[in-house]
Amino acid sequence: MITPRLPAGTTILYRGNPIVISSHHYNYRDDDNLNKLQKAHVRGDLNLYRPIEAYQEQWNHDDRTQTWSLIPGTKKRNDLPPIYMQWKAAYGKLQRL
Repeated sequence: MITPRLPAGTTILYRGNPIVISSHHYNYRDDDNLNKLQKAHVRGDLNLYRPIEAYQEQWNHDDRTQTWSLIPGTKKRNDLPPIYMQWKAAYGKLQRL
């Protein structure tokens, strides 16, 4: 169902509160309030909804020489959550403060 566009200046009731329809049309491509990641997503350079590819490996520590060495064959994929989920979690933490 397509909702008809209301003319500017029209007053509607939303949850019991009057709202006046603005004549301003939002263009997210020109929004200066977007951060760099959001602008990259709008341009199509980055997908905020795709998990971030990451790998986990195990290391061996030698106490005598104080060195670390990689244990071969322990590399496994351990993806990070998508950026939007990280932002959502950070926002939720801020709301609880």
